[in-house]
Amino acid sequence: QELARQHGERLLVPNTALVVGSALWDLLSSKTHDDAHHIAACRMFVTQIKQQYPDVTLVWKLPMAVHIHWVDLERLASTAAGHATLFGLDRVRYMSRSRSRSLHDKQLALMRELDIATIDAYLATHLSSYKLYPSDGRHYRPEFNKMILNWCYATAGEDNG
Repeated sequence: QELARQHGERLLVPNTALVVGSALWDLLSSKTHDDAHHIAACRMFVTQIKQQYPDVTLVWKLPMAVHIHWVDLERLASTAAGHATLFGLDRVRYMSRSRSRSLHDKQLALMRELDIATIDAYLATHLSSYKLYPSDGRHYRPEFNKMILNWCYATAGEDNG
């Protein structure tokens, strides 16, 4: 329903591609990290999109690398109620290379199984922490995102092997 609300009739136009993905909020969640639940939700999401919009070319944007070493702990701030003002400890507590890579690898395996094209910038972002916003280990600057996505769009339809 949300896709229909946001994109309306555009998803019914021939030769339309839809780029989707899911990772960062689950990756940084302070709740129990459950890759199996996440992958099952991704499978259901992709299956529903393919059923609802069978003529749309679906492209999955895989997780990008996160960089806890880039976070400036001095800039972490919380209100008296414990809510983040700039961003709080809870939003970076579970940020790790191993979690992002694990989620990346599991999503890639699922998309290969489902025969869905992918945009994979993990290795490029793994080497590009300096392209993040200052003291933020997860949000890349717009010009870097644009460069990476332009580079990846050119190969999104190629063999994922």
